[in-house]
Amino acid sequence: ARGFGVRDRALFIELGSIYDVSEKYTEAIEVYRDFLSTTPDDAEIQQELGLTLLLTGHFAQAIDALTEARNLSPRDAQLAADRGIRNGEANAGAGPYG
Repeated sequence: ARGFGVRDRALFIELGSIYDVSEKYTEAIEVYRDFLSTTPDDAEIQQELGLTLLLTGHFAQAIDALTEARNLSPRDAQLAADRGIRNGEANAGAGPYG
């Protein structure tokens, strides 16, 4: 996608998802970051980046990306759940009963 200069959001999401499903996390992270370099205010792609970073063990970067996604879309319940937010406070790693 980058070779053609395509900035189609759906294409980036699809390509990143294909890499994620194929467990090519480094490539997925690159796709998400490439899109975010020109469109940093996209909460959904920030979330996808954060979740993929979690899968690779880059926890601090993942929390940063998920926090940014939440800041961009504070009322999005799925973003809050992925970030581990309860009553406005982070409970990273606390699980559902934390």
